[in-house]
Amino acid sequence: MTAIFDASTFEGEVIFGGCNFKKEAHFTEVKFARDCGFEDTKFALSCHFDRATFIKDARFFGVKFEGFTYFDKVTFSKNVNFGGVMFGGISFFNGATFRGTSYILSTSFSDDAIFDGVTFEHKVCFTETSFKKNVKLEFVHFRNESSFYNVRFSIDLRNSNGVSFPINYTLGSNGLPAGGSWFDFSPKELGYSMDQHCERTPDEQRQPDEVTSADNLPQDEG
Repeated sequence: MTAIFDASTFEGEVIFGGCNFKKEAHFTEVKFARDCGFEDTKFALSCHFDRATFIKDARFFGVKFEGFTYFDKVTFSKNVNFGGVMFGGISFFNGATFRGTSYILSTSFSDDAIFDGVTFEHKVCFTETSFKKNVKLEFVHFRNESSFYNVRFSIDLRNSNGVSFPINYTLGSNGLPAGGSWFDFSPKELGYSMDQHCERTPDEQRQPDEVTSADNLPQDEG
């Protein structure tokens, strides 16, 4: 069954670490009042965090998002860690607000990454991240320091509009921020986006889900 937590409020610390969501997962308009962790969790199909609110730190380190991922209009009030994440499908962060430090380190975007209207109020680090398809950053508001150190962008998008930055963002002679480079990803490196992120058919979705209810999740009520 689809995991649905829409409009829930988690008052205590929530740990989803190592969970395996085999169906769609819905966290739309969920409020996380304390720290929450999704470390090493796998989302096999689409995942929805639209309009969710993270009051404290949020940890997504090592998560595998194999389907489309929606973080539209999410508010991260404190620090957020997307380190080592694999986005297999298109990822949407439209209108999201990042108020703390944002760590998007050694992360792989195998399909399009859309950041329309995103606001980074504090430092954001994209260090060692790979964008293998289109990445749209032209309407992002960088209010503080941003780092693109050793960030790789697909060379197939050079001299195209597939990679975009704010009009006032300082770019180098290669058309990328300082530390960024064009990279020729091998067919093997691109294989994930071509073969593995596709949404499953209804027949393929008729499998028992390992996470179906908030009742089975440990919470610290303190």
